[in-house]
Amino acid sequence: MNSVWPKFAILVACTLSGARTDGGRWELAYEDPFNQSTCSPPCADVGAHLRPSHLVPPFIVAVCAWLPSALPTLILSRSEQARGVRACVWPLLQLWLHLLVARVGFPQNPVWAYAWALHAAAAVLAGWDPPRRALAYQGCQPWLRGLGVAGVVLYAWNTGGPAGLIRWRTGTHSPCAWAGHLVAVTGVDVVTGLMGPLGEAVIRSRSCA
Repeated sequence: MNSVWPKFAILVACTLSGARTDGGRWELAYEDPFNQSTCSPPCADVGAHLRPSHLVPPFIVAVCAWLPSALPTLILSRSEQARGVRACVWPLLQLWLHLLVARVGFPQNPVWAYAWALHAAAAVLAGWDPPRRALAYQGCQPWLRGLGVAGVVLYAWNTGGPAGLIRWRTGTHSPCAWAGHLVAVTGVDVVTGLMGPLGEAVIRSRSCA
């Protein structure tokens, strides 16, 4: 799966979510009584209603997509089982790391943490590409991970979180959301790139006889 499309889909879902809720549930517009211009509230104010519990569902969706892909490999005895188990455990470790970053990495920027959770969960699923014949029933894995990415996108649309690129009620863009998505997309890609060689070494290493 091309990793660009999950990023784009999440951006669209977050923005359309703001249109669906008219921005009123999450975003506040500061009106200047002298010139009636609209100012952008601080990021902490925009995300005041976001809680740590909003960061967990994207990872739960990712695990729900991972489980049916990994379970046959984990429970069935196969000649390639050791390599398959490593290929299954690696995305779980990535999800755990990204959840940790989302929970503790942005204490003053809940919108950034929320954007990180969305992009990270989708990116781990989209980038999960185990070696050929490493998994049992591997032909189902691309479809399941695609459904998982779709589930993360649906959550982004349904939750109404304040991460849309446009503040629909005022007709202006949201600097906080733009910055949050930029940090999330760039940061997740950097973490993925740094962890990539380690993942390759873990998955493709051979077990000692």
